[in-house]
Amino acid sequence: MKRIQLFSICTVVCLFFSLLVLSGVTRISEVRAADSEVSAAKKIISVVYDDSGSMYDDNSSWSAANYAMQAFAALLNEKDEMYITYMSDVGYETEGAVDIDLSNVDSAVKWIREGEKVGHSGGTPMRSVQVAMDKLKSIQEDDPNTQFWLVILTDGAMSPDIDGYSDLQELLNDYAGTAMSNGSQVYINYMGIGSAAVNIQGDSAEGLDSVQAGTDIVSALSDIANRVSGRMEFTSNHISQTDGRTLQVHSDIPLYTISVFSQSSNAQVTGISSETDMTVERNIPLKYPEVDSSTSDTSLFGNAALITNGDKVIPSGDYTITFSEDISLENVVVMYQPAIEMRAEIKKDGIAVDDPHTLQDGEVIDIEIIPTDPESGDPISDSSLPEGITWKVSYSVDGQETDTAEGKILTGAEVGEGENQIRCTMQIPEYVPQVQTISFTLVTAPEYGIEVIQPDDSVYNRGNLGIDGSKGGSVIFWITGDGERISKEETQGLSLEPGNVSLDSSGVRGILNKIGFMNATPDIKQNDDGSYTLYPKSSLLPAFFLKNGNYTIAVDLEGEPAEGQDVSAQGSYTLQGNPSDWLGLVPLIILLLIVIYLIYIFCFKAKFEGQTLYIDVFAPAGSMGEGKKLSSQCTQAILKKYSGDLFLPKSACTRVIDGIRVIADGSGGAYIKKNTVLAYDAYGNSGANPEEFYEDIASGLKPVKGKEGDVPQIISLGSQAFYLKQKKRLYRITMK
Repeated sequence: MKRIQLFSICTVVCLFFSLLVLSGVTRISEVRAADSEVSAAKKIISVVYDDSGSMYDDNSSWSAANYAMQAFAALLNEKDEMYITYMSDVGYETEGAVDIDLSNVDSAVKWIREGEKVGHSGGTPMRSVQVAMDKLKSIQEDDPNTQFWLVILTDGAMSPDIDGYSDLQELLNDYAGTAMSNGSQVYINYMGIGSAAVNIQGDSAEGLDSVQAGTDIVSALSDIANRVSGRMEFTSNHISQTDGRTLQVHSDIPLYTISVFSQSSNAQVTGISSETDMTVERNIPLKYPEVDSSTSDTSLFGNAALITNGDKVIPSGDYTITFSEDISLENVVVMYQPAIEMRAEIKKDGIAVDDPHTLQDGEVIDIEIIPTDPESGDPISDSSLPEGITWKVSYSVDGQETDTAEGKILTGAEVGEGENQIRCTMQIPEYVPQVQTISFTLVTAPEYGIEVIQPDDSVYNRGNLGIDGSKGGSVIFWITGDGERISKEETQGLSLEPGNVSLDSSGVRGILNKIGFMNATPDIKQNDDGSYTLYPKSSLLPAFFLKNGNYTIAVDLEGEPAEGQDVSAQGSYTLQGNPSDWLGLVPLIILLLIVIYLIYIFCFKAKFEGQTLYIDVFAPAGSMGEGKKLSSQCTQAILKKYSGDLFLPKSACTRVIDGIRVIADGSGGAYIKKNTVLAYDAYGNSGANPEEFYEDIASGLKPVKGKEGDVPQIISLGSQAFYLKQKKRLYRITMK
């Protein structure tokens, strides 16, 4: 019975600290990418540790507290922060809160068990609580989900050594409800061990919890664990031992982590299997501390293991946990950290409202709390949640609660002007309530107007438009709210847009100045001081395209903040001509000529069509009038459509191939001209094979010399062979 009781005491001590640090069942819902990290809320814990002489005298309370501190550190996450304020340090004014380095949890646990602080003793100065609280106040944290904890563990009355506070109760009452840097309030947990410890009156509404551990320390620590724990112990119907080294565990909800404490055993968790690959993050040996001059409880030893799914949640389901050696289920505690988020669904007239900022003053909405999986966002059914869970939804405007409902649904909440806040609370019995808030501010829009600053001579040369082109000053507008100019920051969501444009050209003199084909386009630019400048936008067209005269432009105020208000104004400026305006005509004429020439090139100029031209060369061979083909002198050329002389000012594309100039005829064919033929001795057509009838073909050609006047001006080329003869060479020209 003694061994079992010792196990229960140590287990609950371990549970108290580990559950304390890992408390926080839910987190405020936040938008995240599918592959982003999902983890429990960060904890920042500042512990006041009583190492006074009474903790070491004639009892082993000090070793149980130290052992609990080891278990406390063993289950912290790397992103968590832990600080310990030793009363002896404060009493001797040697140093303040000690930062426990969690980058190596194994080393941190060993330091708590064997470090230089073990065995120190001193008084119980109340200032140690102040030191620990000041540490929490000094930490800057932006994440609203981060939780701050002040834990006080002592076995005696504290010396009132803080000015203005007569006792610890008064000090803790003052600290209760204190807002931390991220806006959350600090949670304070006081545990008095033994009859000499001060009995502190708790205030759960302000986050102050107190337990007096007399002879029934197990019950006292259990109460604390129930109040502040974010981890819950698997009940007997969810855990079973299948053999000496294996446990079977089931969860109906997703989890952040699973922790396993084995007491009075050196068994480590060697693996976990389920449908999802999980990781045994660490096994940390726990052991009683040893100090020569004090009694230590040697029954205190065990192991703390932490199981995670990396940066994802652990899906609900069955898990098989294996150990390095045989264990007894009575000596093992398996806990889980529920992964539950709350999503507040807002509806108006039965339709979901995605952005509460779109709501209007006086509108009525319904709000429902939906518990969800923090990774997938899928709803979690009520039947899967811990038993006895309760819900509350409240609505407030400017800090005044206007509607509230016990349960997951609040109907008929009225939106009001000012800061609107929806507060959703999930309460697991005996645990710290979890809260999600959604805040949005509704401000009644002022009566908007437009102030116009109109110069007497806002004149632009139509060849020099733009925001800086005015000769006598630009037209300036200011948006006003209730008659006062508003800053650039206050114009967010608002804009001034040019509207109708009217032109009066009656004052324009001179024929050239009256020439114009289109109105100048107005534009508006906001300046750094919040004002707006109206000006004619510069144009890519020549200046003389724009009409001169006096322009009047209507300007309208647009934007959601001004919805329902019809606000407009107008400004005017003058465009005038200048002789230099006509310089723009030169590039226009050049451009026109280029366009005309390109049209001629692509639409009218005769081009080749990709035909292949063959020039075969033959020489006489043998005594029977045969010929032979001189392959090395033969040519084959493709007449490309877009050849090198396409853009030259000629009526047709040409190619010179082996001295023969070939010209496109514009109808898919080609020809050679008379001057090309005159360079040869004879010419003509023949269908005979020159390798067999060389002499016949040569003698049948028409001579050029003496009959130049008979040579045609143009000779078309085609599939029928055309011959040119020069000396003893025949040149056969064909095109396909």
